[in-house]
Amino acid sequence: MTTSRNPEQVLENQLESLRSIDTTESAQRVLQGIKQCTRRQRRQVIAASCGASVSAIGTIHFVLQGDPFAYFGLTFSTVVLAFAAWRSARNAVSLATLKSGASLLASWRTELQSQLYHVLFAQFEAALFATLTAWVVWRHGIPSLRSSVFLVTATGICTFAAYQYLVIRPSLQRELEVLDQDG
Repeated sequence: MTTSRNPEQVLENQLESLRSIDTTESAQRVLQGIKQCTRRQRRQVIAASCGASVSAIGTIHFVLQGDPFAYFGLTFSTVVLAFAAWRSARNAVSLATLKSGASLLASWRTELQSQLYHVLFAQFEAALFATLTAWVVWRHGIPSLRSSVFLVTATGICTFAAYQYLVIRPSLQRELEVLDQDG
């Protein structure tokens, strides 16, 4: 049976068992990686929650305007972002409080693979929003406020997706390779 303990204490106990098998440097690297992944998950919760809120506001706006294409596109986006926020929150809690019998290395490997999946998903979400933005610009023209808001938002989303793909993805792949060499 598990007792309710401090998540940091659970991580320290897992680290101590890892130290007896591997070098201290490697164990510290694993612990730092887990803490970094947990912080990344928490940041994703905030970003996805903000995105879902903005998307929900946009959905309400388009419902009031009677624009079905944008309504369905933003409804899908709202649902996806809300799901991403929920899942990231669940993963952050799961990683911070390892379950009894869970291997520290296995948990970290699973987390890294999940993060790689999220990077690919960000690319898909950016492409969908860029398509919606192109449709809004085509329909309402460049000088309109609606087109400007969509263009600025799409620029932010696409920049984030590019950052994920060009910076975060290689970092995650390197971490996974180092973990595979250690374990």
